[in-house]
Amino acid sequence: MHNYFDDRNNLNKSVPILLIENQERYGEHFSTEITNLRFEYLQEIVESLEKVLSGELQYYDFGYEVYSIECKKEIAQVIDTYNYWKCIAEIPTQAIYLLLKDWRDYLISNPVITESKDVAKDLEIPFNYIFFDGINLLEVTGSYDNWLSSDDYAVYSNSYVEIREKRIYIFKENVKTLSTFRYFSKQELELLTKKHNLKIKQRDDCFYAYDDNYISRTLEISQNDQLTVIYCLTGSYGPEGIFIYAVFENQKEMKLIEQFYCIQTEIFGNGSKNINESIASIKTELIRPDIKILDPNGNNLSSERKTYRKQITARPSEYSQESFIIDELLFLSKTYGFEIEEHAIYKGYYTSVLKIHKLYDCPGEIILIEHQGKQYIMIEFKRWQFEYQPRGAGEDSYGEDVTYVLGIWENPLLTDEIITKIKLKR
Repeated sequence: MHNYFDDRNNLNKSVPILLIENQERYGEHFSTEITNLRFEYLQEIVESLEKVLSGELQYYDFGYEVYSIECKKEIAQVIDTYNYWKCIAEIPTQAIYLLLKDWRDYLISNPVITESKDVAKDLEIPFNYIFFDGINLLEVTGSYDNWLSSDDYAVYSNSYVEIREKRIYIFKENVKTLSTFRYFSKQELELLTKKHNLKIKQRDDCFYAYDDNYISRTLEISQNDQLTVIYCLTGSYGPEGIFIYAVFENQKEMKLIEQFYCIQTEIFGNGSKNINESIASIKTELIRPDIKILDPNGNNLSSERKTYRKQITARPSEYSQESFIIDELLFLSKTYGFEIEEHAIYKGYYTSVLKIHKLYDCPGEIILIEHQGKQYIMIEFKRWQFEYQPRGAGEDSYGEDVTYVLGIWENPLLTDEIITKIKLKR
């Protein structure tokens, strides 16, 4: 995000920045043209390109000012309308589609506040939540500014905000004044105000965050692991009302777990076993591993967890209800760092591949683990240890004996559609 001050209307504004690899190949204004597309137009473009790729449309063109991007099923041409309509670049239409789709999805996931007058109006996607003020339960969209049902602290101190079963008690959970008086440095306060589109004022030797609706009031921030609320109490003779500036769902960062507890079991031809227990690392080959993810305290996750597995392959769009489609496979490949290939015979069928050993001839698996409100994923590939395996039905029943753990991630980045497909029973 690029934050700046617009001196034409004295407002702090933010615009998203799009970085494209080797973008100079497509014209010096290419990324600027894309970022200036209105969201409704961007949505129309993505839907139209889907029709071009499927063959429903033979041709589609779009643009902003300098360039016209003319798309057929295989190739899109970038036309410089300011230079005698010269074609300055050719790009696969699939690549243009994926770029614009990713950009649209980013804008949906990261709504931009452009001005600070009315947060509810300025958010491209309004936020909805439940507000309980100690007596009354209210459904709210955007900001909230009203009287409390009671000015008795014993009553209103039980107020909470709830979004999709995530709840925060506003006056009881990690409450801090948005000022440099105690909790924040000036730099930290500036970062917070830029992030949440607030302003800063100075009073005596301290700096305070404020909103134009309540210039004289100092805002508070209340946070727990799931939600953040920015608000202030209002009233002439003590707390009589509340102004909720904004409610945010905290975005947990995806975390790579590099080590785990592992029990490896090697099974010999005579049926005997060799069991080895140790701390193991990702990106290693393990013999029939039983993997235990460790919590921050070094303890195994309890057995009270749900686990779902799915092969990392993609099929044509007509199978999209149960299988990954190519866009989803590309997303997973880019996010989690594995390669994909199209089937040599069956066009439109793609699979994940691991090329560190020739015996990895099967697609990888993605394992989704849900445990005490948290999500983890693990990606693994399997192979036989030797070319002459399996040596019989007994060994075959155990399955491949070597597992390569590509990675384990906490709070993984997954779309709702991908999660639904992983959980789908086969």
